Amino acid sequence: CPASVAFAADGSRTSILGYSEQLCGQKVFGAEDFWYSGNLIPLSHPGLKAETRARIQKMVTVLTREYGLKGLNGIDFLLLPQGQILFLEINPRYCASMELYWLAYGIDIFQLHLEGSLGTLPSENFLANEKRQDKKYWGKAIVYAREDIRTGDTSGWFEQGVRDIPSDGQYLPQGSPLCSVFARASSRADCFTQLYRQQAYVLSRVIPVHTKM
Repeated sequence: CPASVAFAADGSRTSILGYSEQLCGQKVFGAEDFWYSGNLIPLSHPGLKAETRARIQKMVTVLTREYGLKGLNGIDFLLLPQGQILFLEINPRYCASMELYWLAYGIDIFQLHLEGSLGTLPSENFLANEKRQDKKYWGKAIVYAREDIRTGDTSGWFEQGVRDIPSDGQYLPQGSPLCSVFARASSRADCFTQLYRQQAYVLSRVIPVHTKM
């Protein structure tokens, strides 16, 4: 299971925001193999047990102290059977999954980044509050163009929860990222379904280039 951990750091100490499932190569959203396709939080993989979390926390702390990480950071990893972990890369920056924690926790992520860079970590235990929202699962998906397209009128997309919106009449070749869609639900399956429905809204409002506008 491709996954990531998001955390704030002050150069020696860390505060984990949470763990997310990383969506990769999701053909239902127009992605090819290994393309980044979005994230789901919380990570509900059965292998993410207490001892696995402890190993991730240790690795986060070791890397923070070794490289003096500050502000917001992320680490991508593979969660293997029996809770084994294969760490892939460190992202010493704001990561794509972090806006989901912003939505789920109702916190200012950029403020956390600034405070961590200045040596202050949040006092709140985010992991203890993963279930405090009435809607447990939060998701983000990148929608890719399945063919060469032009967008139509995108003025209503924002109100529908779409982000990273292209301009009206913008040309996008096949394989280009079109936008980001978001959803929240009480289960992982329902969250994924809502993301798919958001995509359907977007795709119904783009125009293949061989069609007159």
